[in-house]
Amino acid sequence: MDTAATVQEAQTEKDELLDFDVARIHLQRLVNDWQLERSQTILNRAKRDVNIDVEALRQQGKLDDDETLIPVRVIDTNIQREQPAYVNYLKNSRRLCTFNSLSNPDQNTQKLELEFTRGMTYIGWETPHYKCMDGAQTHGWDSVEVVPDDTKPLGVSIEQIGHDQLFFPTSSIDLQFSQRVIRRYEMTLMQLDKFGFDPAQIDKLRQARKSTAKALETIHVYKQYCKKVGQVYVSWFCLEMGVDNWLKAPSVLDLGLIDPQTMQPVPTTFYPIFISLYRESEKPHIMAHKGRVYYDENKQEAQTAILSGFVNGLTRAANLYASP
Repeated sequence: MDTAATVQEAQTEKDELLDFDVARIHLQRLVNDWQLERSQTILNRAKRDVNIDVEALRQQGKLDDDETLIPVRVIDTNIQREQPAYVNYLKNSRRLCTFNSLSNPDQNTQKLELEFTRGMTYIGWETPHYKCMDGAQTHGWDSVEVVPDDTKPLGVSIEQIGHDQLFFPTSSIDLQFSQRVIRRYEMTLMQLDKFGFDPAQIDKLRQARKSTAKALETIHVYKQYCKKVGQVYVSWFCLEMGVDNWLKAPSVLDLGLIDPQTMQPVPTTFYPIFISLYRESEKPHIMAHKGRVYYDENKQEAQTAILSGFVNGLTRAANLYASP
């Protein structure tokens, strides 16, 4: 009876992983759970930029003709102030990684460290690190993904994902223990041909966009990582425009890992995604971490009001007023 229950459980897990109709329910639910956080992320960026059109406010009657509004960008200033130390650490370090031999701890690994550093410092290598750091400062956390890239010296590159482009259970403490992790992309129809997606599903997307006002707009495409029996599987999907199957069916993730003893491929057991927190704290959940928008929003509003009020008062005090 226990054996039958185990087989049934394994079959259910397999169906949720491989059957798009079954998996779609869970995928849609996870994407929907992040709508509020995505909206908050867009709002955070707007608060940091403080993009104000004073002339438009005057035309709307929200400001008098002799009034102005002077934004004090406290959030952005504090973010920029904290970045040089990290940049110096990243750029001036002699090596990006340290290695130790498990079989021979006394082995000198400096040459390996040097070659690894040389291979990973390709042109533009620092950009995703800067973006991830900036996103973590702004929102509380951001992330990067290690992806295969034949154009790079070591065959891999690092991509910044974006705070609002990575979906996982909102109660997660450690990303590696999440059953599913989803990365959101925005692609044009031309980009879809580069990923080897199912031609039948791509044709559905083309027909849905053909001769419409959205023909040139981007499409929301998702990459899913999930774990089954300790192995990581990767798949691609879309949840709109009549797509009724995987863009690319789930398959075992191959990152080129090799067992040095047997020289056989090693299954990938971890998600190649790494989260950077703005600062470590006792808060266990990833979503509980806050960034500079949260900490500085009220200060920014107060300083903007004080400076604008002072300038407006000074302007009015200097004006000449006539009285009969």
